[in-house]
Amino acid sequence: MWAVLALVALRRPRRLHLTRSGLTLTDPFRRHPLALDWADVSRFTVGLDGEDSSVAFHYRPGRDPQGRSGYARAKTAADGFLGSGRTMSDRKLPEVLNTFRARALGLEPPPGWVRRTAGSE
Repeated sequence: MWAVLALVALRRPRRLHLTRSGLTLTDPFRRHPLALDWADVSRFTVGLDGEDSSVAFHYRPGRDPQGRSGYARAKTAADGFLGSGRTMSDRKLPEVLNTFRARALGLEPPPGWVRRTAGSE
């Protein structure tokens, strides 16, 4: 059984692809990729998906494309989850996604964001 799961994961590895318009998450165990437009999302946070922490996303009011967020929000306080299992921690990734989203939309950076320049590290 584990060998089959490993083959599936190798054939279609989990990837998080960021663009100017949004993000796409592919997962070996998800039939279709999850695509989010930056304009539809209000923020990314760390949330609890069951008992595990994960990166949660929150739609802007009226922007949930499938109209399911009321149930999900009542159950988990988030509209959806990106899952875990990436090399970046679930604590750091929301900060990176919120910053990327703000820059892609031409918005003010989120509070606490520091612009890094060459030589400032």
